[in-house]
Amino acid sequence: MGVDDGKAIYNWRMKFPIKIPCTFPRLYFTCNAFSIVGTDETLGECYISLKRVFKKLLQEGKLEIIKKWVPLSHPKDPGETKGEILISIYMVQQFEADQDPVGESWNEPNKNPKLEKPTVGRGVLDFLKGSIFDITKWDFNFDFFGNLKILAIIALVVIVFVILFIAPGILTG
Repeated sequence: MGVDDGKAIYNWRMKFPIKIPCTFPRLYFTCNAFSIVGTDETLGECYISLKRVFKKLLQEGKLEIIKKWVPLSHPKDPGETKGEILISIYMVQQFEADQDPVGESWNEPNKNPKLEKPTVGRGVLDFLKGSIFDITKWDFNFDFFGNLKILAIIALVVIVFVILFIAPGILTG
């Protein structure tokens, strides 16, 4: 969201209760380009099979995969890498998870590992990147047919909104 260099930071803990044996164990990741108007565009996706992971988990009682880069591909271009995601997987048995719980996302208890909330790409201007309201791309040449026209339209919409919904009596009084 709102990144210029193509390196988005998500940093989120997800917890899943899993019963083993599982017939087709896998994780599915998808990466989308966020759109303010319209639908989001899928940039890439991947499946991670957990069969071998579950075997190791049953043998050792827990499993850690720390910082593994996983390639993403697109169904329209199979085999072509469209990007990568960095994941970490920690699997423990239920009794161990009950003894030392961790929170979902950044919720407390935030440990094993401690997750920092991302700050890059989280501002209002970052949210508007790529849209007509992305003021970082405006050149402010004040040509009436350029950015000033867009600002006038935005001001008109705001005025109509105020008149219709906030102060409708302003026209009668």
